[in-house]
Amino acid sequence: ASALFNPVIQEIAKSKNKSTAQIIIRWHLQNGLVVIPKTVTPERLTENAHVYDFALSDNEMRQIDKLGETHRRRFVNPPFNPPGDKNIFDE
Repeated sequence: ASALFNPVIQEIAKSKNKSTAQIIIRWHLQNGLVVIPKTVTPERLTENAHVYDFALSDNEMRQIDKLGETHRRRFVNPPFNPPGDKNIFDE
């Protein structure tokens, strides 16, 4: 299932008056990751940019971290992976 519809993320989004997409983007940013969200609508583009006026608490970060413990997903598997790179997801 999409993380956008995860109950934990929905609850955090509701408590912060943000969208689930904003929560997911913010989680990535707070983990030091670069985020390039896809959108074709101006409204979502604006929404995606408004992720710097709030922060996730340590507890919220841990709650989201735990979501990946049972369902891992790799979104990009480039053909140019360096030699010796291991596929940790058994795909």
